[in-house]
Amino acid sequence: MNALVSVIIPTYNRESTIEKSLQSVMNQTYKNIEIIVIDDGSTDNTENIVKDIQDERILYIKQENKGVSRARNTGILNSKGEYIAFQDSDDIWHANKLEVQMKKFRNSQYGLVYSSFNKIYEKKNSVLPKLKRGKEGNIYFDLLKLNFIGCPTVILKKEVVEKCGIFDESLHKYEDWEYFIRISREYKVLFVEEVLVDSYYSPEGVNKFDKKVSIDYLNQIIKKNQNDYLDNIYLFLFAYYFRVIRLLFKGKFFLSGIRVIIYTIKFILSNDKKNSWEIK
Repeated sequence: MNALVSVIIPTYNRESTIEKSLQSVMNQTYKNIEIIVIDDGSTDNTENIVKDIQDERILYIKQENKGVSRARNTGILNSKGEYIAFQDSDDIWHANKLEVQMKKFRNSQYGLVYSSFNKIYEKKNSVLPKLKRGKEGNIYFDLLKLNFIGCPTVILKKEVVEKCGIFDESLHKYEDWEYFIRISREYKVLFVEEVLVDSYYSPEGVNKFDKKVSIDYLNQIIKKNQNDYLDNIYLFLFAYYFRVIRLLFKGKFFLSGIRVIIYTIKFILSNDKKNSWEIK
């Protein structure tokens, strides 16, 4: 298989990491790629660094700062490939990433392939997802519980976008999780156990926990899939209340965590679960 793969890279003020990230894409053993860098309004030297790289496969697009969902969507809408891959501007792909994953698409019933990745956080390294075996096939209800797919590990068919749409630009957190839930409802998914991406996390990065923002966006995702969640109360408790309680206690928001425990108890005892679940 030698189909064109469009690699979408959103970036914002990543002058210290964008070049290494791009090099890891340009050095892929799978060569038939286009690289679309969407600069989401950077104010540092990111633009000059990208434009100084001499590679005709790179398309650089600069837009006003609208967030990562808009940036990824801009990349998707400007892509020409039969397949779309996502990379972050501070992560590193292993050289064989695309080659390994593209071989998986020989089975046409699958719409998306993802892989294991190294999560690197303040010199600590862990391999994700932490699964005894990768979740693949029909994973819709598994994804409703939690997101175990790393966005920079993903390749999907262009037809998936045509059927499932693009990223929800109203979400500025969990936007990738919501997108993968939507895709998994329509397509089977494949997993590569081999680690193919090094993903870097920092306390100041997009993964920093903001309790109000996190709960607000989690509420939106639950609402989009409310019937499937509430048809399985144990799944809902795990995906929603227990998730929020864990995040709050991890972030040392102990009073808020106790408050959500009270919400959980009220929900369990409620006779009108469809109208009593939301944490305000």
